[in-house]
Amino acid sequence: MPTPVDSRDEAGVAAGPPQRIRVVDQPGGIDAVALPAPGNADDQRLRRLRPVHGPTGEDREVVGVPQNASAHVEQVSPARLADPGDKQWYQGHVRRLTLCLGMVLCLTACGAQQSPPTSSTSSTPAARPTVNPANIKRIRAALPSGYEIADVVGPVTVAGLWGFGLGWSADPAQCASLADPAPGDAGATGYSASGPGGTVYVVVATTPAAPDAGLVAECAHWTMTFAHTTGEVTVMDSARIDGADTVALTASTRTVVESGRETDGQASTAQAYLDSHVVFVTLVTDPGSPYPPLNSQFIADLLTETVTALRG
Repeated sequence: MPTPVDSRDEAGVAAGPPQRIRVVDQPGGIDAVALPAPGNADDQRLRRLRPVHGPTGEDREVVGVPQNASAHVEQVSPARLADPGDKQWYQGHVRRLTLCLGMVLCLTACGAQQSPPTSSTSSTPAARPTVNPANIKRIRAALPSGYEIADVVGPVTVAGLWGFGLGWSADPAQCASLADPAPGDAGATGYSASGPGGTVYVVVATTPAAPDAGLVAECAHWTMTFAHTTGEVTVMDSARIDGADTVALTASTRTVVESGRETDGQASTAQAYLDSHVVFVTLVTDPGSPYPPLNSQFIADLLTETVTALRG
């Protein structure tokens, strides 16, 4: 007789490929007799599982469990086997065998369908650096050499630097915020530098919010008016600065005095919106000057340097 798979077993078959067995009630105990295997696909899938014993007198295909698991047969007396009304022992076996089969299928499926490894990359965006307006003093050394430098205190508007006084208007009206990004901020501070290439202004101020992309697109080209002065404003390509929204504008102005004399002007402004602040660098030039003016690249580079200084 094969060794039982557990000390509590009354019958057993050797561990190995799945088998069909008959559980036979013998004098002094229960025995298991192996039957020829049908060799179907189910047997192939259970090849690494060990048989569990079926009820006495039943001819059935063995249910497999893992090799290190125990399979038990309830000890049933011959008198109980002979009683046709006592089916409790049989139902108990069926329930246990069904539970074992369910556990095996669950473990097999879980082993075959392992979830992919999770990424170690954090999805949390990096916090934007804070801005210290007092650091604007660090940018003084970056202003053009030989230029006359003066302090600028708020409130300051881009439109005012372009030559438009209080009461100016924009068409379309919503574009006015691009020329006044820090309305009424008395704490605005910065520098001006005047020389042969024009006058440069660099200012930092608090701002309610950065303009959205829709507004910038709507204001690709717009006009300004104040008294005898008009201006044509165009949105240009702006510098790319990490963690900041940037806008670049050019303005061509014309002022007509009472005598009919016209004065033309040219201005460029680059803005960076960051951490509830706006930094703007404006260059105003005289088209009739005999000296070569500073260019838009100088403005973009100065804006980038200023943002770096304010974050430092």
